[in-house]
Amino acid sequence: MTQHFVVKIESYDGCDTYIHCGSDDQDYLFAVVAVDEAGSAEVVDSGYRSRDEAIRAWPQTGQVSRTF
Repeated sequence: MTQHFVVKIESYDGCDTYIHCGSDDQDYLFAVVAVDEAGSAEVVDSGYRSRDEAIRAWPQTGQVSRTF
């Protein structure tokens, strides 16, 4: 069974890689990640400004409570 989680992705500037996300107000966004039975993860949706916004779009993410 594939499970869906909301994750926070923060902007990052490395030596040879980078991620730029967010807006003038914040340098992060939230994405929905699907994790299958084998533990493989894939971003299936992104661009949400808040965790609550992502959960409203993907209600099944709110059914699993986990802290990492």
